[in-house]
Amino acid sequence: MKKIFSLVAGTAVVTGSLFLAAPAASAKPICVLSKSTTAPYKAFVRCSGMLSNQRAVVYADCVDPRGKTWTVAGKRVKNGQESVAQCSDSPNVGMTKISHKVVTL
Repeated sequence: MKKIFSLVAGTAVVTGSLFLAAPAASAKPICVLSKSTTAPYKAFVRCSGMLSNQRAVVYADCVDPRGKTWTVAGKRVKNGQESVAQCSDSPNVGMTKISHKVVTL
C-alpha cells in the first residue's frame, strides 16, 4: 500500500510542477506601438515582459510622392528597449502602416 501511495504522490508532484511551468512560457509581452506625427516619419515599439530569448522589432510601410512603397524594419531589441524604423529623411515620404513582431531566437 505504501508503494502505491508513493507512486501516486510522485505523479502529483511531477504533474504540479509541469502545470506551474506552463504559464511562464506562454506569457505574452506587452508592447506599445507608436509613430511620429511630423516628417521625417518614424515608427516605434517598446515591449516589456519578454523572455531572455525574445526580441521586438518594428516595421513601417512607407510611400513616396510617386506611389512607390517599401517596408523598413527597426533593430531587434531586448526587453524594455525601443526599436525605431524611419522611412526616409525626406519630408515628402509618408508612412501608411506600422506593425511589430516579437521573435524568438
